[in-house]
Amino acid sequence: MTNEETKRFIAEHAADDTAQLLLQRHRYHGVDVAFAVQQIEGRRKAVHKLPALASNPDFVFPPKLNLEQASSELTADYKARRFAERKTVIDITGGLGIDSLFFARCAKKVVYIEQNPELFEIAKHNYNVLGLDNIDCICGNSEAVLPNLTATADLVYADPARRDQNNRRMVSLADCTPDIVQLLPKLFQIAPQVLIKASPMLDITQAHRELGQVAETTVLAVKNECRELLFLCQKSAEPGPTTCVNIVGTENAETFIPTDIELSTKPVLAPQALHYIYDPNVAIAKAGYAKAVFVRFGLAQLHPNTQLGTSNELFSDFPGRIFEVVGATGLSAKAVRQTVPEGKANVICRNFPQSADQLRTQMKLSDGGDVYLMATTLAKGEIIGLLCRKMDKKTSEKL
Repeated sequence: MTNEETKRFIAEHAADDTAQLLLQRHRYHGVDVAFAVQQIEGRRKAVHKLPALASNPDFVFPPKLNLEQASSELTADYKARRFAERKTVIDITGGLGIDSLFFARCAKKVVYIEQNPELFEIAKHNYNVLGLDNIDCICGNSEAVLPNLTATADLVYADPARRDQNNRRMVSLADCTPDIVQLLPKLFQIAPQVLIKASPMLDITQAHRELGQVAETTVLAVKNECRELLFLCQKSAEPGPTTCVNIVGTENAETFIPTDIELSTKPVLAPQALHYIYDPNVAIAKAGYAKAVFVRFGLAQLHPNTQLGTSNELFSDFPGRIFEVVGATGLSAKAVRQTVPEGKANVICRNFPQSADQLRTQMKLSDGGDVYLMATTLAKGEIIGLLCRKMDKKTSEKL
């Protein structure tokens, strides 16, 4: 798919202005400059998302939108390890094929189905380059392919397209392509379990209503950015507590699953901010489990609607960010100038009438530095600005 001359061109122009390369394409005979630019731009975007694959000169990247929709190496690896005991996996919405690639490293056999001929050829090429001979590739619409599929599986995986024909983002599962809600009964004829990847914007309760047979739910975040919702469906299942996972490194993840007691217990309210402030990671926040994690760690809550915990004791294994309170300030421009004389701070707003950007602009602060200005509401309704420093949880020292 990529000849040696094109690979040399990609390597030599890796840091160049791609717009200029396209304008000057007539200068480069024997090179498909448009394709080469697609690869250069794809590798730049994949450095953080797909680092191992971005470093492989033979790996081919698809157009920008398809790359954006692909799973990252970290999330794909999590899914593959989580379902490693499944011998056969059928991916009915293959795309670039990153999830199939990682499933193939754990499963005995993977069936990859993709209806876009260009993406199909790219994925097939990449599997050959990587030496993955346990992936069967089928080009076609999954709804048309499945009735003729003789293979059965332990797990069907689906990542429905979340954009319509006008490239508008769709959130509801029923609005995605394929309509996984309608397709689910057919998928249960192929495998006892169906794993569905959904938008992190989807309401979890809404998804449970739409699907109706959810055995497990996972909120999957990477470095405190919510990336995916995963719903494991099986016949007659009812949802239990959601698993919250925040991947913070290749071998490190914060995982939280609340107990029934933690879910039914209300944390105590703090009369004031104590020495440490605890900010649950985004996976916990998305699942609505902030209060449950406060109960587990014995933290007081700043206010019933403030999703921040506080304690005089340091819990370095808390799943989220930890801040040391070093002072307090009123939230007038004059008061902030006196307490942050350098005019530079990271602004965080929790249960506060303004966004962080709005407050930063009003206070005439520049972003960055070691100081955190946390604008929030205390138990008795007092609005306050807490001056904090972020703790390094590995060393229990301030960053």
